Amino acid sequence: MYKLKLVCKKQPIISISDYHESCLQAVLRLQNKGHISVIMANHLFSRLTANFGRNHFVTNEKRSQLDLITCPCSRNCGEEIIYDNIGIGSEYLWYGCPDIMMLPYGGVCGIVVPEDSTSEDNEFMVESSNIGTNLKTFVGNRDTSSLRGENTVQRIISMAITFSMFQKVSKPTLNLEQTQSASMVPIIAANARHFDIYLYNSKNDILLRNNGPPIPLWNDETIRKIPAKLHLSSVLQLWMTINYLSVQPQLKKEDTEILSGSCGFLSKLTKDKLEDIEGTLRMTRWFYPPEKKEFEVHFQTISP
Repeated sequence: MYKLKLVCKKQPIISISDYHESCLQAVLRLQNKGHISVIMANHLFSRLTANFGRNHFVTNEKRSQLDLITCPCSRNCGEEIIYDNIGIGSEYLWYGCPDIMMLPYGGVCGIVVPEDSTSEDNEFMVESSNIGTNLKTFVGNRDTSSLRGENTVQRIISMAITFSMFQKVSKPTLNLEQTQSASMVPIIAANARHFDIYLYNSKNDILLRNNGPPIPLWNDETIRKIPAKLHLSSVLQLWMTINYLSVQPQLKKEDTEILSGSCGFLSKLTKDKLEDIEGTLRMTRWFYPPEKKEFEVHFQTISP
């Protein structure tokens, strides 16, 4: 079990008001992925994001799922939904949009809200549900939650690698020391009841995920009651994850040395291919895939 060292220069005050908590309770009764994404973006993730301007948007590539103008929460708050279809990626690697894009100061944090589906995502350039035979299993039993389905995990790991590489080359407007110390760049996978946190270090090729089952979003003692109550420690974990450039998650030096290269991704790239990927990583509305896949890697999934 490897522990991350969390460094925060200021003591955070993390809270979700009773109003937003009551609005968020609607996701426990909904089945529509798009509606769940919107409510969680409006009443949970955006409330935890440190940014003075626009701090999030919901992607609207699949308009049939996202046909709402205002938030459909249980309190009928009437809050306008912020949509956009800006994605991050490279045509040489992976490209696409998370379901929710968080924009904390100086960085980006993608959030995937999966649905139970066996369909493949045709945006994948790298299929990587479990990279390297020496990694722990990332794919779990489907009855634990939709978060551990094979296609979902493939998408999340591809996104984790891409976002980390983008953060490395994008040169956020922070001091160099702080940028380098935030070596573990996160991706969040969340549904109405649980979430997983993936962290990838693009310099040392290290991929981690929270140990054990998905993290509960709601207090187990109240989940079957009305009103359900958020698990405050989980809210704190989400705050630290979204605002990772302020919290600066990092492994101990000795753990970094042990885990370096354990993901097994960078070792499959030539120097020229890595330069092509890093040179074309960008945040944009449109990607233009090559006529044939320049680079494709298939990794075997390890079953539990």
